[in-house]
Amino acid sequence: MVHFHVYVSRVPGLLANGNAESQPEAPGFRISQVPPQITRRWLLRDSKMITETFATPGLAADWYAKWIEANPRPDGAYFPKDPQEEQRARMVEFTLKTLMGAEDRVDGFYTAGGEYVSASIIACPPRDGKWPCPLGRTS
Repeated sequence: MVHFHVYVSRVPGLLANGNAESQPEAPGFRISQVPPQITRRWLLRDSKMITETFATPGLAADWYAKWIEANPRPDGAYFPKDPQEEQRARMVEFTLKTLMGAEDRVDGFYTAGGEYVSASIIACPPRDGKWPCPLGRTS
């Protein structure tokens, strides 16, 4: 059975893309807060990096709804022409549909202070079976 691991990251914006720690070969990769360049590689990180684990897409999408409310985008909008409540509902609905397909969901943005904030919800085990679950689950 697919479950979902959540990884949350807040790093200086300069580190968010292309930093050595985003590659599995880097010495600090397993414990780095820097998002990996390939999303699924969060599963290669130390299991202590997992923020939450959910058994269903609905529970993971509910968590995401709380995360986007607690971490508003600096420009205040995902869809600038829609009221904020409607924007959040659309994002959560998209997230739920994505997770129901056992796909990963990532959201991130740069803050006014130059940090990169992200949340990644990773379907586990991965559909390609390439990496084991970091918590040792077999289903």
